[in-house]
Amino acid sequence: MSNQTFLIGTGSETIYACRLTVNGQLELLHENKSGKGPSWLLDNDDLLYVVNEQEDKIETFTIDDRIQG
Repeated sequence: MSNQTFLIGTGSETIYACRLTVNGQLELLHENKSGKGPSWLLDNDDLLYVVNEQEDKIETFTIDDRIQG
């Protein structure tokens, strides 16, 4: 099993990029402030679409190659 990188929308104001290591440890790679309520995330190539439920808007972010691993 190799390291797996994933993004977490918290429902508050932060999106986390994390890695699950082969040892089962959760490693924080990066955190990014977003609008209020980033709960739905969709990645498409190097773009991340984020639905902010509390503000009724969609934001887009560029996913950095370093985060994708």
